[in-house]
Amino acid sequence: MRELESFDQDTETIVLEVAELQNQLQSLTVSQDQE
Repeated sequence: MRELESFDQDTETIVLEVAELQNQLQSLTVSQDQE
């Protein structure tokens, strides 16, 4: 059971990191569109 909990935490961390990357990508795309 303990392994599953740490796995859930890892997954949550990855999801947050991916969301952060997507935000950065969107910001890049928007700034390119403005030029």
